[in-house]
This record gives sequence, C-alpha cells and structure tokens, in this order.
Amino acid sequence: MRLFPPILGLLILCCLARPADAQEQPARATFDSRGPEVFGLILKVAGLKPISTLDHLTKAPGATLFVVLGDLGCLAQVEWGDFLNRGGAMLLAQDGPDESRLKDSLRVHISAIDILQAKPHAYRGEEKCPLIYLESTLGPEHPLMRRITLGKGLATNGPSDIGREERSPLVALASFPKDCWRDQPASKSEPGYFMVGSPVKAAPSGRMLVLAGQGVFFNSMLLPDRNDNVNFQFATNCVNWLKEGPNGPRSRVLFVNNGVVVSSMGLPTSIKAKTPRLPGLPPIPAAILANRLLRHIEEEKLLQEILQENFGLNNILRALLLTASAGLLFYGSWRLARGMLRVDTTVPLLIEPIPPAELAATPLQLRQQALAQLDNYGEPAQALARQWFYQHARVSPIAWDEPGFRLPARNVKGSLWQRWRRNRQIGWLREVAQNGPSMNGRRFRKLNELIRQLDGAELRFR
Repeated sequence: MRLFPPILGLLILCCLARPADAQEQPARATFDSRGPEVFGLILKVAGLKPISTLDHLTKAPGATLFVVLGDLGCLAQVEWGDFLNRGGAMLLAQDGPDESRLKDSLRVHISAIDILQAKPHAYRGEEKCPLIYLESTLGPEHPLMRRITLGKGLATNGPSDIGREERSPLVALASFPKDCWRDQPASKSEPGYFMVGSPVKAAPSGRMLVLAGQGVFFNSMLLPDRNDNVNFQFATNCVNWLKEGPNGPRSRVLFVNNGVVVSSMGLPTSIKAKTPRLPGLPPIPAAILANRLLRHIEEEKLLQEILQENFGLNNILRALLLTASAGLLFYGSWRLARGMLRVDTTVPLLIEPIPPAELAATPLQLRQQALAQLDNYGEPAQALARQWFYQHARVSPIAWDEPGFRLPARNVKGSLWQRWRRNRQIGWLREVAQNGPSMNGRRFRKLNELIRQLDGAELRFR
C-alpha cells in the first residue's frame, strides 16, 4: 500500500488523549515537540514492523529499512555497508558531526555548521529554520515529489549542510536557497547540500537518503499548528520510496533515534536522549496532536486518495452498487414474505352445522387469534385511525379512498415544541388511516396510546 491510512494513527492518538472538556485538567499523554512519535507512526502504519536490536539488522536485508535520526554513533556498531550491498535501504538524518563515518564509502560528510536564512524568507521568521523548495532540485516525476505542493517549502529546524565529492555514488537532491549562509565567525560562506541520495532510477537494493538535519521529522514539524509546510508528505514519500525492496515491499525497520533503538512505534512520550542543540519547544498534548492529524487528513484529502489508489474508483463504485443491490433485494424479499396471504390450515373443515354451545370461540375471537398469530394488525389499526378522524375532523371513513382526498386544516395549541410534536403524531396517524401499513403488536399498542393522548390534546380541525 503506497499511501497508508493516517486515520489509524488518529485512533491511536485519541486513545491516549483525555476528553475535550478537560481544560482544567492536564492531558494524560503529551508528546515532545522534537520527538519521533509521528514519524514512527508513519513507519508503523506503512506496514514496517520494528526490530528490537542492532544485531538483527543483517538478517534479511532485502526486507529491512534502516532509519537513523540524530546521533549516527550506531553506525560504528553494525556493518551498514554490507547491509546496503545485500539489498538493504537506509535513511540517515543528522545535523551534528558524522565523525567521518560516511566519507570513506559514500564520499560525503555532514559539516555540523548551522545554516541560517534571512528572516523574511525563513520558516515563520526563524533564521535557524530555512525553507527548502524541493522543486528547485527534484523533477516533478521524482518519487520524493509525489503530492508535494509547489511553492510550499520543506521546513527545517537547525540544519547543517552536506559536502559531496565528485566520486560519490550519491547525487544532490536538495539545496539551500541562495539567501542561506553558513554560521561561521569568519565569513558567511555558501552552504552545501541539505539532502543527497541514490539517483531517481536506482534499483530498490541499496537505496539511501542522507539529510543534514533530523528536524524535518520532529513532531512539531510534521504536524504543525497550521498547514504551512510539506514535511508530512515528504516523510511519507521518503518511507514509500525506501520501502520498495528487491523482492517486494519491505516489512521490517530498524529505527534508531538519538542512539536509542525504537522498539515500539507511537509511544505516549518521546525518547529522552541527548538534548537538542536548539532550545526545546513546549510539549504537545495528545489531543492537540490528534486534532492536527485530523485537520491534515481533511485538508490534504488523504482518505479519498487512499481509497482511489488502493482499490480504484471503478472498484469502489462497483462495490457500492453491488452492496446497494443486495440490500434492496433483501429488503424487497422481506416485504414480499411479510405481505403474502397464508392458508390457515388450523381451521377444521365443517361438514355439518355445529351447535353454538360447542363452538370453541366466536368468529371475532378467531379473527383476533389469527391477527395475533400473524402479528399483523394493519386492518384494525387503519379502522381505528379512521374512526378517530371521523370523531374529531368529521371525515367519513369512505372519503379516504376517494381520489384527491385532502385532510381538513387543523389548529394545534401549545408551545412550539408541542405543536411540532402534535403535527408529527397526526401525520403518522394520517399515514395509518390512508394506507393501512403492516403493523405488529408493539406498534399497534403504541397507536392506541397515541390516540388516547390525542383525545386529550388541545387541537381543532377547521
């Protein structure tokens, strides 16, 4: 499934939140603004099951995605080069120094120097949060550009830049705008790249993305309080592209956040590890995070696209038509069975007159027993309704069967609620008097109670 259903994430978040009326009470669960919960949720509902230890990385590389956000120290503990050669895929994002872990094999390095942007063009006026426009580097057909709104930027949070040698197997995928610079005391030099990775036509085996900053995947950046960046869709595109495996979609993920293996996605609180270089933001209550996710689903029309992509518009319409046809067939068969005349085989065949004293019951009693057995009081209900209208509106019982019959106007007294309720009750009584619908014993008793109420009501027919 290329586009996962975010509504599952909403249900998980709502389960962690208190009711909305708890303004005076603190939320039961909060999320660190710089935490990885939303990105972990993306991995989870994309069908990737977490791996609990680094030792399991080299098992089935073709079915595994290796994600490292923040500290890259875990790369020294695994043979990640062999992992890529055997069909694995990696996503690395860090704004700190990489300790030359990527230079020998990939010919790239992360500088750990802050990249700043002029405040008028930076994300929400924060010069430490440059906005990157992916369309300036990536073509419209690139998988990372899928459903990216042109003119809306990717919001970073305290990024550095990436230096790339010409012999590097990775290509430049995202650059900083021209009004960005490296925060160095001596001079403001032009920054390197923000993202490098495998070429667009690279095979699923060994695909890789390297970002000079994990801030694009923070909770507060993926689901901000207003829809002013493309981070959520970009994270989705990254997972979808790297999830493609040599033998079908990958099913496992080793997710390491700031040196800690995330063994359970969608945690109620963030993993506490190294303090971020930028000042921390206040925690986000789970209810607020759920509301942001719901708004994002509505604004981006994700549910419509999920249904169309995974099932197809024609298949959805065909399923709806089949369901409606089956429902109508079942309802019609039920109504037909209820309205059929049945031969009463319990009445004995009379050969000769029987004395009245020997009759078990009168004809009226037999009729009542038959109605009770069939549980259909439609005829007596119609007669009772017409009798009420004859007594109160002077409508002849045979007038109901005449074409163009109209019930006299009425004047109902009482409050607005009482008048609405009385008119609704009289409307149902009129339906019974005119059409005589099938009616079981429970509804027949309800009709009797209604007539007793209307007898004492303040109403008058003209």
